[in-house]
Amino acid sequence: AYPCTVQHVTRIADLDGQSGLAQLTVLAPTTPAALGDVDGQIALGEYTLRIALVDSSLTIKAMAIDNFVVYDGFSPKVVSYGPEVVPTVASAGGRLLQLQSRVSATMANFPQDLSLSSVVATLGADNVRVLQVTDLVKCSAVAIDCNRTRVTLLAPALASPGDKTFSVSAPGMSAPLTFAITFEPPCDFQALCTAKSQLVN
Repeated sequence: AYPCTVQHVTRIADLDGQSGLAQLTVLAPTTPAALGDVDGQIALGEYTLRIALVDSSLTIKAMAIDNFVVYDGFSPKVVSYGPEVVPTVASAGGRLLQLQSRVSATMANFPQDLSLSSVVATLGADNVRVLQVTDLVKCSAVAIDCNRTRVTLLAPALASPGDKTFSVSAPGMSAPLTFAITFEPPCDFQALCTAKSQLVN
């Protein structure tokens, strides 16, 4: 069972006067005794949001919204990344092709105006080369979940396939951001060229 608080609706607005759609405004609870948060703010996590209304005939109508997420709008996080799949080392004509791919990740609330040397990326215990750091969207310090930064990495040439986790850190961050990329064997160049009576060059 989850702790529960009751919050009063501060505003009800009829959106268009015809469809019956309405917008409800409710202040986020600040009751540490009920939610168990010593800072006096609602704890991060998922909740079930229940709304109860009393209409003009004094009938109570209720609805519930499951998986209502409360998150830190200023905390750095990975918004997107790609490509999600990159090739491993390939063998062709008795030679190993050390294939390396550019991988980009877009971060929200990432520290701004950083140099390449300030951003550290790793894959396991090994450092990964940072190719570019670009501030896509820059907002004021009080803007919630607004800044966007793209970090571009040069993925190393790996012989073993599977999911590999990259970590990205920068000054001012309490913990690195992580995302996983899948390494898969590429085309069998030797078999492809042999089937076409061609040589690997």
